[in-house]
Amino acid sequence: MGYRQHAVWLSEDERAELIEEMRAVLVSRMGNGPSPRRTRHLLSPVLFPAEQPPPPDPGP
Repeated sequence: MGYRQHAVWLSEDERAELIEEMRAVLVSRMGNGPSPRRTRHLLSPVLFPAEQPPPPDPGP
């Protein structure tokens, strides 16, 4: 099992584009059938908004 997490800054349009690109990559592999060289994997992408960081402190 593996786990990866990355934070990215995206506009709504960029997020929609990312989802479509990820979908295209996954769909390109979904036609693979079982074989002695393949192990079945369950992939569960989750996108959720992260809390915005506070603005920089302007200082004195």
